[in-house]
Amino acid sequence: MNDEVSERLLDTRAVAPLTPDAAFEHVRLHALAATDLLDKPDEPALDRLTAWAKDYFDVPASAISLISADRQSLKSVAGPANRETTRAESFCQYVVRDRKPLVIEDAAIHPLVREHPAVIGAPFVRAYAGAPLSTADGFVLGAFCVFDVKPRIFTPDQLGVLSALARAASGHVDLHEMLTRTGWTGARPA
Repeated sequence: MNDEVSERLLDTRAVAPLTPDAAFEHVRLHALAATDLLDKPDEPALDRLTAWAKDYFDVPASAISLISADRQSLKSVAGPANRETTRAESFCQYVVRDRKPLVIEDAAIHPLVREHPAVIGAPFVRAYAGAPLSTADGFVLGAFCVFDVKPRIFTPDQLGVLSALARAASGHVDLHEMLTRTGWTGARPA
């Protein structure tokens, strides 16, 4: 590479600054990495929450997702579900993007997901409700969600329970991150 080209490549004026959304995503991904939860064994405490949610909502599946730069990993799942998909193939990406709950009563007609592979093919998801899995600093790392194979309306009480479950899971994630950060080597909370 000649000097003129390498000089141009190193010129900071030639590099576009990060947009606020891109900068926020960069810090969010750093917060996700700090939890040290991706690609680790299941967390029994989270598994109990998703099992309870599956029963309470009477749905085929409940999950806690973590959304990285390019994939969705289910940290906990009760019922049949792909443990990992691309981020683009996840419903939970919209909870992370918008930083608020998402409720889809009929996925077959919802503009965000009506062409989604899990809607037009097996398992034929029809209803979804997801609440943000957030850090104490407000970064949304994923979602606590429930899926159904038939359209349904989630009541305000049910959505309140889902938000409470998301807060409980978020507290567990914060505790896990704090123990990781401080170098705790003892037993993890079960």
